[in-house]
Amino acid sequence: MRHMPVADTIHEVVHNMWMWHAYDPSVKADLSSCALRSEDGLVIIDPILLCEEGMLVLQDAAPWAAIVLTNANHARASLEFKQRSGAPIFAHPHAARELEIPVDAFLETGGRIGGNLEVVDLQGAGSGEVALYHPAGSIHFGDAVVNLESTGLDFLPEKYCLNLSQLKTSLRALEGRRANIMTFAHGLPIVTGTQSRFDALIQRTK
Repeated sequence: MRHMPVADTIHEVVHNMWMWHAYDPSVKADLSSCALRSEDGLVIIDPILLCEEGMLVLQDAAPWAAIVLTNANHARASLEFKQRSGAPIFAHPHAARELEIPVDAFLETGGRIGGNLEVVDLQGAGSGEVALYHPAGSIHFGDAVVNLESTGLDFLPEKYCLNLSQLKTSLRALEGRRANIMTFAHGLPIVTGTQSRFDALIQRTK
């Protein structure tokens, strides 16, 4: 098993939403994780290992309702988080077939997780790629969309996509959605000017 990076801090992006990240030299990229409080409790998205102080912050925030993996490459530290909390691990069926860990339940396109987070299928990125949309205006991406220092807000590079054209078509399912906040599995969240930047990204899919 490869060494996993550990985030040594956690940041409350906005009220009831937290992120943590760490650099992974094995993939030469920053890995980011998100947790947000939903109707049913805390939903943890693509978790990497987190320092004890950070884990206590999440435990104090709310009971953990679910651990969501946004694609087949994001097993990350989900088993450690499940062991800590007992929260079930969710993934798309296509991701579950390739993940090297057991998945407790499947994500359904258009379904809800945590009570009010909508599952959006983003075919064309990695296997079983999904995003989560909260009606308050937050969009939580896995690999389909990144916000790297080197590129800014952009699609997953084509060399990592199953089919970039298909991914762009899939992203149009989010067109017209309110976007106050966007988070990513790779890159810092966007909390200001979010709607205009997201609208510009969607225009690039056409």
